[in-house]
Order: sequence, then C-alpha cells, then structure tokens
Amino acid sequence: MGTGYHSDVEVHGTQNEANITTILYPGSNYILKLYAVHNGTKSLFGTRFIRSACGDKFNTTLGSQYIILSPSYPNGYNAGVVCRWYFYGNYVTWFKVILWDYDIEGTEKCSNSLQVSDAPTLCHPVERNHFLVVKNSSMSLQMMNKFTGPGRGMNVSVVAFHSIDQPRNIVANLSSHDLHLTWIPPLLHPNNFTYMLYISFPPYHGDDLVHMIPADQNEYRLNVSDHIGQMLVIGISAKSPELESNRTYANIYFACSTNIHIPPEGVIFVTSPRYPLGFHAGVNCRWYVYTEPDFFILVTRADIDIGGTGGCTDAYIDITSLGKHCVAIESGSVIPANSVNISFSSGSITSGRGFNITVESVAKPSDPPEHVLGVVNHTHIHVTWGEPPRRSQHIIGFFVEYFIAPHTLGASLYTERGTREAFISTEHQSGKMFIIRVASVTKGGKGNYSNPLYVRSVCETTVTLSQHQTSLIFSPLVNNNGNYQPGIVCKWIIQTAEPLWLQITIEKFALEQSTGCSKDYLEISGHRKLCGQIWNQSFLLKKTSTNITFVSDFDTEDSGFVIAVSAVGPPPGLPQNVSVVSSQYGLICTWDSPKQNEMYVIGYHLTYIIHPERTNHTVEIARDTRLYAIDTTYIPGRLIEVYIQAKGDVESGPTSRSELARSSCGQDYSLTKGRRLYISSPKFPSQYDISVSCNWSIMLADLYSVRLSFITLDLINMEGHNCSNDYVKISGLGVFCDKAVENSQFILQSIQRIQITFESDETGNGKGFLLQLDVINGEQSSYRTF
Repeated sequence: MGTGYHSDVEVHGTQNEANITTILYPGSNYILKLYAVHNGTKSLFGTRFIRSACGDKFNTTLGSQYIILSPSYPNGYNAGVVCRWYFYGNYVTWFKVILWDYDIEGTEKCSNSLQVSDAPTLCHPVERNHFLVVKNSSMSLQMMNKFTGPGRGMNVSVVAFHSIDQPRNIVANLSSHDLHLTWIPPLLHPNNFTYMLYISFPPYHGDDLVHMIPADQNEYRLNVSDHIGQMLVIGISAKSPELESNRTYANIYFACSTNIHIPPEGVIFVTSPRYPLGFHAGVNCRWYVYTEPDFFILVTRADIDIGGTGGCTDAYIDITSLGKHCVAIESGSVIPANSVNISFSSGSITSGRGFNITVESVAKPSDPPEHVLGVVNHTHIHVTWGEPPRRSQHIIGFFVEYFIAPHTLGASLYTERGTREAFISTEHQSGKMFIIRVASVTKGGKGNYSNPLYVRSVCETTVTLSQHQTSLIFSPLVNNNGNYQPGIVCKWIIQTAEPLWLQITIEKFALEQSTGCSKDYLEISGHRKLCGQIWNQSFLLKKTSTNITFVSDFDTEDSGFVIAVSAVGPPPGLPQNVSVVSSQYGLICTWDSPKQNEMYVIGYHLTYIIHPERTNHTVEIARDTRLYAIDTTYIPGRLIEVYIQAKGDVESGPTSRSELARSSCGQDYSLTKGRRLYISSPKFPSQYDISVSCNWSIMLADLYSVRLSFITLDLINMEGHNCSNDYVKISGLGVFCDKAVENSQFILQSIQRIQITFESDETGNGKGFLLQLDVINGEQSSYRTF
C-alpha cells in the first residue's frame, strides 16, 4: 500500500478466513498475499488487491449540514488514498459545498484532487470558505491522493437547501419616462426569497442599478428619464439565503432625436445619453437647434469624453460648420447661423463619460466702436472710444488690439462692457509707433475693428543741469544683438538751471550711414544731423538749452550712441582795476574779479612780455587769487608788458589792456665818511641786457667829498662819442660812454647826494661798467675835481 506498511497474520489448521483492521489507513490500497507453510517451507498460494473503505452515504433533509474530513486531517494525508461520499435528497433539493479548508499539494497532472459531482476537478489548494453549488437532488464527493504531500488535508461542509429557479417571461412597457416591468415567478423556490432586479447599459460592464423586490410582487415601475437613447438590459433573479438564481433578461432601446428652439440669448444643454456615466455602442442621436434671425449659435464645450481618436472614424460628435469632433471642441465656438444640427454616433466605442455641450443663442457682432482716441504719457497710452452705432445693447465687452511698427506683434486687451478705456503699457517700447484698433464683442463673436489709430509712445526726457553737471544720453531700446531697435523717435530736452552753455561730447556713435542722414540720424538743435561713425568729437553750444532728437527707420540698425552733455559757464568778463608796480625783486600785479559772470571764473591767465625781445610768459593763477609777483631779479631794468585774462570752463574772457612797468634796477644807498661803494651795470662782469634802465641814489650823512673811479667802462655807442645809445649819467659829472675814461678818477666836493643812471638801447650790449665811490673830507689831489 502507499504507506509502505506491512504485517503478517498466521492462520492455523483448517481456518479459512482472517480479519485485518484498516482503521489506520482508510481508503488505502491493500496488497494481500497468502502463503502455504509445509515442513517450514513457505510457498505463495495467491495474491489479491483490495482498497479499504473511506467515505459514506447520506440521505439528507432540507437545511441539514454534514462535515466531511479527509483521513488524518489536519495532520496530513497519505498517498494512494481514495475516499467517496454520496448525498441524496428529494426533488427540490440542491447542495452547497463549502470548502472551509482545502490544503492538498497540487501537481501538474492533478495527482491529488477533489471531484464534486460534475464540477471541474480541484487540483490545487483554494482559499478558505470557497464554495460550489450542485443543482441536483444528489451529489458525490471524491478525494484522491496519489502522493503524500505537506498539506493539512480537507475540511468540507455539505449543506442541503431548497432549489430556486429564475423568474420567467419579463414584459417591459415604456410610458413617457417610466418603465413598467412584469414577470412570472420561478417554478421552484423556497418560501424566504427575494427578487433581484438589475439594470445595466452595455457595453458598460457591471451592474449599474440594483433593486430588491419582495417575493410577493411580480411587477416594478422605474423612472428611466436619464437613459434616453440608450440600450437598457434588464435582468431579474430570485435569491434565497443560500443561492441567487440565474437572471432572466430583457433589452429596451430608447429613441434619441429632438428639435429644440432657443429664445434670443437663451441657453440649452445637449448631453449624450446617460452622461456622465458613459454610453453604449451603436447609439445614434440627433438634435436640431434653432433660434431667431439676427442671432448666432454659440457652442461651448463643458465636457467631452467619448473615447474617440484623431480620425473620428468611430465615436464622434458632428456639428454643422464645426465638423466632426471626437476628442475636444473649442470652447466658445460660434456658428454664424441661427440653426445647427448636432448628431452623436458612438460606433463601437464603449468608454468615456459622454458629453455635455452648452448651446446658446447669442447676438451677432455689432459695428466697430466710434471716436477711438489715444493719449500718451511716459508709461502708457490711454485709449478711449465710444459705443457702436448699432446693436450696442448686446455688447459684452471690447477688444483693444495693438501692433508695434514695423513688425512687432503687440497684444489684445479685453475690457468689460461698462468700460470704454484701456491702458497700453509702453514699458521697454519707448518712442515706438503703436497701431491701435478697437472691436466690440458680443456672445456671437468679435465685430469688425475700427480704423487704425497711430500713436507714438513717449520717448522724451527733460534734463536740467547745473554748472559742471554731466548727463549721459544713450541710444534707447537695445535689442538682442546689441543694436538699437527700428522705428524709434526719441527726444531729450537739455536745459540749464542758470545761464550756462552746453558742451557736447560724442563718446561713441554708430548709426546707419545714409546720404544726407535721411534714414537713422541724431539731430541736435543748432547743429547738423549726425549719422554713420563718429568717435571722440566735441563741440560747444553757446546757449542755455538744446533739443536732441534720435530717429531710426524700419530697416538697418547699428550699435547706437553714447553722448555726454555738460553744463559749462560762459566766458567771464574783463578783470577790473589791473595794477602793476615795480619792487626791488619783481613786479607786483594786482586786479579785481570781473563784474560780468564772476561766478564762472575758474582761474586767471597772467601774461607778461619782456621788451624789446617780446619774450612771452603766461602763468596760470587760481580763481581766488588777486595778486601775483613777477620775478624780475634776472632781468633788472627791463620794460615789461602785463595782461590779465579771466579763465572760464571752455572759453576765457577778454584780455585786459596792457600795463607797462620796468623791473627794478638800482638802489638807494647811505654813505658815511670812510665808506667805499661799488656800482656796476646789471649782470657785470657779463654783458648787460639791451633796453635797460637803472638808477642809483647815494645819500651822504654830511657835506663830504666823494672820489669816483671808473674801473671799467665798456658800452656800445654806434655814433661816436655823443653817447646816444648806451651811457652812464652821473649827477654833477655828466654822461659817460667812452672806454677812454677807464681808470679815471673824479672828485665831487662838498656834496650830500649823488644820482647815477644807466641806460641801454636795443643796439647791442657790452661788458658794462664798474664804479668805485670813496667818501673823503676835503682831500686834495691831482684828480679832476668838480
């Protein structure tokens, strides 16, 4: 047998039977071998195969329940076991087999199995509480295990219950939107059952509506107004506590076609049958929708989900003038007519919610608005307009559309009916030409636009400069490639806070080149138009204000310009009270500030000219200085011409009249008895300068005599000895110019003052002279006396 178990039973003498217990291995296959033993020798007498009993037979009553356990449950099962149980009832009996636990190892060839009457063989473990129904008055269970496995075995309940048939002969009558159903009760049924009414909508799978009806009723009324145009599948069954019968079905189709009138400005809704719960295949619906003349039809998609594809070859919605749609309908689609046909075909599609379409009667578009005006400021264009002359009562709003020349798409602004103005931002679009037009809007669509209004956005800046302030002006609206944009007109108004001039400096300038600057150009009032390439150019506008205008046409652009505008003072007036006074070490020059434009003085130019060579020297002097000393120690006795000029920001004022002065040459001395004094020409022993004039004054403390000695005398005299060119003049002695007096001495007696003068003209120069003066008291000598 399958367990491999074996045992021996001895039979003695004349016995011809033996009892073998099978309680441990019910349903197992036993192999019986009979041996004859003679004189200790055992020989096989015969072999038989027999299966031990496993199972039972039951005569059931309605409501009875039987527990069936596999041998050794739940401790496993043996190989080679076959068990059978049989159940019998009366003619109204059916059976319910509940598998509380079926845990037997499955195999590919179904070696371990459970067979419930004619039901499919169970070859693998199933979930607990799985059940089978046997619709027969008798049944059998057969468990067969060819192999031992790890499972627990089988625990099964068999319940005998009253059979139940399905209802018969459903009749459906449709009256308006009410469905009246009647049927005949089932032939066999228990006392405690109910009817189950199911309503489904193919191809939508699943039970949509379920109704429970008492057993004493065989009719039912139901509102089906939500299912117009659909195929309704009605199913009814009988249900007892143990089992629900098969269903009896009836199919009902509802027509789906209607004509709908929409009053002016009215609204209707067209929905697919059974929306939003889906729809079935093969549905065909048609709606004819119409309204009054002078009105259009507006179709608005609220929801569309019909499972269509791009080609609309299966499920689709067909709308006059809009065509077939199976995926979406543009919201707000206007049909320019007062009627429309809408049809729906589901084809073979069975998915999607369906559709819900809003259909409105809307007024035709009105005429264009009148009196369109635009007012410009620095940030926007204020657009206003009047109402159209006709059908203005149906207006719901206005569209303001604008473009930016030459080819920049602007935008559309929408305003509500009560607003007849709009504000167009000009940010980043300064100086551009805006083309503006306005259209009224009804629910029937947008009307014709008004005639275009051409408005240029503001690109104007006013700059007020104080002295020494500078404003940089850049070409506006640089585009992506770094160039200025086309179609621009910009203006800068430059003015000064006081009577100043304007200095223009072009730091960078690159505009489109054209003949006569007829295309892109920059124009400065009081100056010519500029275009092309210009670098580092500067010019002065001798006025307090100017306008700078930039214009670009609609084609070629360039990198633009950078211009600096500075406020500078006009030239100051003439310095006042100019004075030049000679001192021992230089000329002291003084003056007062100009009376005219004194506040614009930034300094002074002092120019002095040394005669007769007319050597020119100019000195820069600070604004607040009113005195300057010209060092003349290196040019004693020279005639010097001095001019003063007030210096301005860009231009200096007029030059003062010349002031002539001679540089100091000579000195005043006081001598006492026994003192000696030397007097020489300038730069001695080097040559003296031309055009020199020097004076020495010697004062004596008392009436003394003075000895004067010519140590050197080398002067230029072109006309002999008349001393008309260079000479030395000594008071009380005379004029000397001849070299012959060198080493001569002269006595001046009883004097108290001597005046010595040296003059040179422009003829030339010599080594000069050196005089020695000694104070004596009445000394007599052979020297010449005077």
